[in-house]
Amino acid sequence: MSSLRRDPWLSDVLGVKAFGLEGGGELALQDLTEANVDFAWVKTSVFEGPFRTNLETLGFCVIEGSLTFEQSSSPAAVPLSLVRKARPEDEEAVALIAGRSFEHDRFHQDPLIASEVADQLKSEWARNYFRGSRGDVMFICERQGVIAGFLLAIKCEKSAVVIDLIGTSPEFRGQGVASALLMYLRGWTSGVIRASTQHSNLSSIRMYVRHGFLPTGSAWTMHFHRKQPS
Repeated sequence: MSSLRRDPWLSDVLGVKAFGLEGGGELALQDLTEANVDFAWVKTSVFEGPFRTNLETLGFCVIEGSLTFEQSSSPAAVPLSLVRKARPEDEEAVALIAGRSFEHDRFHQDPLIASEVADQLKSEWARNYFRGSRGDVMFICERQGVIAGFLLAIKCEKSAVVIDLIGTSPEFRGQGVASALLMYLRGWTSGVIRASTQHSNLSSIRMYVRHGFLPTGSAWTMHFHRKQPS
């Protein structure tokens, strides 16, 4: 049975009652009505056809497809001067980069979410690290005396690390910033590194493949928006 979990942070940023959907069981329209859901999201395996069909009948729409990757870490070969751990004073620069770096994610791909709201979501997402509410470690890459990019990671079971967010300032794209951050992470952890990226983000896919990551799965992200009175 599926269950709806209230997402206070997303509710606050979107200004609606937002929920995440957990479990793979059948969901009924009554469940959405009783919880007074304005917005809901779920990530489902591409193999869960009946589950996806059930959600589509309730008004959920596929927003993006994503690929997951995995790699065992190995020693990094990045000069320490290029990458360092984030400091409190980095928050504004990181938030600015996060608000300008994404276009393939589910918020930017949702036609019912304004682009400036999607930018704010990513910016606030990155700020949550500095607030102590998201992620376990953040690395900063500096170029020409300024912050060029960042990588936010979450520790999970059996020494595995998940890349939660990685962003590069538009001015420094194509200059190896994301690769430097990724290699540094490989040297920082002795466990498995997991990552995911959207089907449409070809540059990100190429980067992970170039660094020896292997695909491990694929999923759909679906969104539900309650129809507002016209």
